[in-house]
Amino acid sequence: MTTPAPKPRIVALPPPPPAPAPGLLHRVDPGAAPPVVEWLITNVVAAGCVTVLAGEEKSGKSRVVLQWASAVAPRIPVAIVDAENGSGEIQRRLALLPCKPVVFEARGIDIDANADQIERLLRAGYRLLILDTLSSLWSGNDTVRSQVKPLFEGLRTLAQQYNAGILVLTHTTKANEGMYRGSGAIGQTVEVIYTLTRGKDRNDRSRTLTCRGMRIGPEPKPVHYTVGDDGMFRPAPPPTPAPATTTPAPVRRTPAAPRVPTAREISKLVDQGVISKRQGRRTLEELGHVQKPWWRRGQ
Repeated sequence: MTTPAPKPRIVALPPPPPAPAPGLLHRVDPGAAPPVVEWLITNVVAAGCVTVLAGEEKSGKSRVVLQWASAVAPRIPVAIVDAENGSGEIQRRLALLPCKPVVFEARGIDIDANADQIERLLRAGYRLLILDTLSSLWSGNDTVRSQVKPLFEGLRTLAQQYNAGILVLTHTTKANEGMYRGSGAIGQTVEVIYTLTRGKDRNDRSRTLTCRGMRIGPEPKPVHYTVGDDGMFRPAPPPTPAPATTTPAPVRRTPAAPRVPTAREISKLVDQGVISKRQGRRTLEELGHVQKPWWRRGQ
């Protein structure tokens, strides 16, 4: 007698925790212990918070984030929503990593219109959600405050509701690599902001990760990387500062001693009537050209 095969079951996802009611004032208990910050990626992404990483195009944002995700994947569930690189490039990059995080290739998804798909990932248990990049996953204008602020407020609400960390990749402005698009509205909404900048020119393989804002702790020092031939980011020492240029101190010239007139020149002045014979005699005596008489040697 054969045992019948078990019937397949559909396991329902757990219901989401209740979200805070919008548009209400919530009194903060001053006696309650402050919550402990749970870092999912040390000093970069924390549970219940949104982090923004900005950098110019082709600076390596996706690569360094993929390495971060690989490092934390053994201890927390990680999901990357990639709308920038394509499945072939994603597979090539995953092949270089020892631990491969879960990557979803996004095709025609708008995180504003399709917010339910983003929430489904959090409901499935992913603690770290990476969105790469904002311009490819959102049809809004990242320079318009009235559009940027509601988007990031919604992401922060999801992060707090599911106690997950959300990392959003975006681009810096062309005029200044240290400024990111939508700086005002993003800075007022998210908890952590970083920029990834390259060296002096596009061929420079050095990269610097700089914290531009940190609400949940002190701002860490910049982290320096170098990009290898395989595209992997590796820690690097900070660049050697250029020697300071010092202005040489001005050379002070000692004034020359006053010229002593000769006895001939003094006699000529007497002959010309410029000085009297008495004055000429006295001058010759003072300059040592003639000897004073014995009765005036004490004067």
